[in-house]
Amino acid sequence: MKRIVSLVLVLSLCVTTFLGLFAFGASAETTTVYLDELNYLPKDDNGNGSWAGWSDIKINKTVNGNTPKINNGDGSNPMTFERAVVAHANAQIEYDLSELDANRFTAYIGICYDAGHAYGWPSSTFEVKVDGVQLYKSEELGLNSPGVFVNVSIPEGAQKLTLITDGGAANSSDHTGWFDAKLTCGDRVVEPTGLSFEQPVYAAKAGESFMLELSVTPEGADTGDVLYSVSDPSVAKVSS
Repeated sequence: MKRIVSLVLVLSLCVTTFLGLFAFGASAETTTVYLDELNYLPKDDNGNGSWAGWSDIKINKTVNGNTPKINNGDGSNPMTFERAVVAHANAQIEYDLSELDANRFTAYIGICYDAGHAYGWPSSTFEVKVDGVQLYKSEELGLNSPGVFVNVSIPEGAQKLTLITDGGAANSSDHTGWFDAKLTCGDRVVEPTGLSFEQPVYAAKAGESFMLELSVTPEGADTGDVLYSVSDPSVAKVSS
């Protein structure tokens, strides 16, 4: 009996641990809008809107006209993308969110793999603002930096998304990319803050089975997929 109780305690800890990884498995009605499908806002006389430090903003290709790629950190097997919004830093790219009901922005960020370093090593920071409020800013990323995944929650009623790259004083070959950049739009998922078993300990004799009852907070939150595991499958198993 002590062995089974101990195993169930391990099971409880596993479910709690994996909650954070699987909480964002939305079952709500949502749509995906890629930034390359949208028209970015034009630059106005006050510097608002979209602009690139050199050349033009590129859609689904690099500044050099190639397939969008990011270094993986060691120069081999770069990550390749079909979709990307690319601009030579310093750059600003803005989108109107007023009709989209957007609730999340995701993208990979980094220096384009083909930027080169004939005139100096490229680098830049990446910043995400919504209605002028900074929601994310990266550390400085260089040509050899691996791509970084950005996942930003957009407040309800947001009107404008602003993507900023800053190459600093030296802007040689600072070809910055927002790769596979997209918005999740539609119903908002209530993400859970806690998950626990209805009972702290479950006990059973050999051959018996019981139902694991979970409670989630806040009430009505969407847990998405929750992973169950046991420390010793030869003693007990978890079925669907």
